[in-house]
Amino acid sequence: MTDEILRLEGIAKEYGATPVLDIPELFVEKGSVHALVGPNGSGKTTLLEIAALIGEPSRGTVHLLGEDATTDKTRRRKLRRAVTLVDQNPYLFDTTVSRNIAFGLEARGLERDAINRRVGEALESVGLGPFADRGASGLSAGETQRVALARAVALRPALLLLDEPTANVDLFHVQILEKLIKKAVDEVGATVIFATHSLAQSRKLAGTVHHLVGGTLSATPSENHFSGVVEEKNGESTLRLAPGVRVALPEAREGEVHISIPPEEILLSRDGLSTARNTFRGRIGAMSLEGGRIQVTVDVGVNLVSVITPKTLGAMNLKVGDPVHATFEVFSILLY
Repeated sequence: MTDEILRLEGIAKEYGATPVLDIPELFVEKGSVHALVGPNGSGKTTLLEIAALIGEPSRGTVHLLGEDATTDKTRRRKLRRAVTLVDQNPYLFDTTVSRNIAFGLEARGLERDAINRRVGEALESVGLGPFADRGASGLSAGETQRVALARAVALRPALLLLDEPTANVDLFHVQILEKLIKKAVDEVGATVIFATHSLAQSRKLAGTVHHLVGGTLSATPSENHFSGVVEEKNGESTLRLAPGVRVALPEAREGEVHISIPPEEILLSRDGLSTARNTFRGRIGAMSLEGGRIQVTVDVGVNLVSVITPKTLGAMNLKVGDPVHATFEVFSILLY
């Protein structure tokens, strides 16, 4: 297949007796953008590491650029140069920003003029031209991610892998990084796979969205999945989940539909003050710790599952049985 960049077949990963990944097949075309959506512990990072050829599956085959990268170690080392993985918390060397970007180019044996040109282009592409001689250790989290992305783009990889690139940065840098992901495809010609918790972000940036649940690919997220017949209410398409519980849909539909609402997109509040059309009052029915975050089940007539941080839990002083409002934007609904 001439347009094939990556193909995974029968991929499984196990740690001891614990299975963490089971991917029967995943195909990625040249120039496409794919998103991996799932909670912590769902296998996103493990899958990216296998795709980057820095992690080995327990079984299965990885094809990169049409070649089998699984068994032949010499071929695997050669193909590894065609793919770059940017970690969620990227490591920068304790030197200048420009030296960080130049490091990989020097390792590939490029001439100095070519290195200088690529470093300059990469810095300009992420809006950090004036930062060339600045020490990398003094950068903010958002600036660090931008430098890491510039370093990756400078290598001009055929496949660019990003592990939750906006997870630890402020809104200003989220917007910048999202634009840079698009630029990597449009201007550098990279094929991109990125991991995220946000379905809204995945739908904004990716042409294909994969839901990873418990190490396996799923057509829909595992939580907040509902089905029913569309009804019209005040000129708007809605789905009735329970008496008095109607969800406004993101577009007009007829007949039976299915929806999923990512837990990360459901916000909890005490007062319910929101302009979102989908706001429901209920009570907390259960709470549990899942991968360093708190999963909160709210009974609003049906159970809605939200995910919040321990810090948010403490600030809101939430307990089982407390009344809360659950809110989510129309555009965060996956409709199919």
